[in-house]
Amino acid sequence: MNTKYRSIPFALLILIVTTGIESCTSGKSETNNNDPLLTNTSWHLTEFTGHQITDPAPELYFDHQTNALSGFSGCNKLSGNFSMTSDKISLHPALATRYMCFGKGNLEKDFIECLSKTDSIAINKNSLTLYIQKRDVAIFAKK
Repeated sequence: MNTKYRSIPFALLILIVTTGIESCTSGKSETNNNDPLLTNTSWHLTEFTGHQITDPAPELYFDHQTNALSGFSGCNKLSGNFSMTSDKISLHPALATRYMCFGKGNLEKDFIECLSKTDSIAINKNSLTLYIQKRDVAIFAKK
């Protein structure tokens, strides 16, 4: 067999291996669409469905790096995750604790339901507003 043809399989093998390694290491890096005003800040609920909220008020914390959502629902601690694109947001809360809370009415249940239905937000330096179908349902102050 001619020597110039024997080097073709070797060259193809090198090409395949290097292409495989390149595809493993040069995958798309994940971009984080989180708004820096939203994340790594504690948010304290001040108004919910048009009513002023008193202490102990629900709180939320959005972790920028992990997209984790954590907080306090007025009685129980909550955790979950979120995803964000521009002003669109998707919240996925899950209660971490299940304390029985007397005198809270439906605030906790309604608050958790509101989080899961939230589809957009507005943020300024000191306030966060959650919207469901363009209707503001929850207003938070930076803590």
